[in-house]
Amino acid sequence: MKRRTGIPDYAWDEAGVRRYARESARYDTQYRTFLMRLDAVRPGTRILDVGAGPGPLTARIAERFPDADIVALEISPLMAEAGAALIEERGLSDRVQYVTGDAADPALAGRIGPFDLICSSYSLHEWKDPLAAVLQLRRMLTRDGVLLLHDLRRVPWLAWIPFPLPMLQSMRASYTVEEITAILSDIPGSQLHVTADAPFMLTVTLRPLDDGR
Repeated sequence: MKRRTGIPDYAWDEAGVRRYARESARYDTQYRTFLMRLDAVRPGTRILDVGAGPGPLTARIAERFPDADIVALEISPLMAEAGAALIEERGLSDRVQYVTGDAADPALAGRIGPFDLICSSYSLHEWKDPLAAVLQLRRMLTRDGVLLLHDLRRVPWLAWIPFPLPMLQSMRASYTVEEITAILSDIPGSQLHVTADAPFMLTVTLRPLDDGR
């Protein structure tokens, strides 16, 4: 099954961003496993949310961890604008800052890092070069920091479902556990753990083994 890569078209369209913001704010169940993973790693006081989109999950993270300052990184200016508006509406602007940029940008580490926790949910399959992005994010972790990536997981039989539903299209674009493990397995000075989560999810956890960047 061939993967489809790239940022969805709706991220660059005002109507699409508004629609996605409404849909993502409506469903809590899609975030439950991810938030449980966050609880388990003890996020610390500085968090980077990569691919934060229009902000509903970023707001949940801020409310769940009231002692943390959060940078929400988003590549789409329209998504970032919508997210910043939501954060202000929820009264979280004193602890959450939206930044427009690319996770693979080499200049990013010196501009916004370091972080105790770097996390991302439902965006890994959209990254053009996951290895380049994770290498950059690895440089932004503190010595005891954690990188936590939560995403959809591709399963073979999805190729046989003919309907062009957005969720199915995203699942077809996602990685298997074996694929993402192979891509990220050679990152130096790091401990990598990839798990399959039910029903069609995976979680990547990366921890520095030393302070070499």
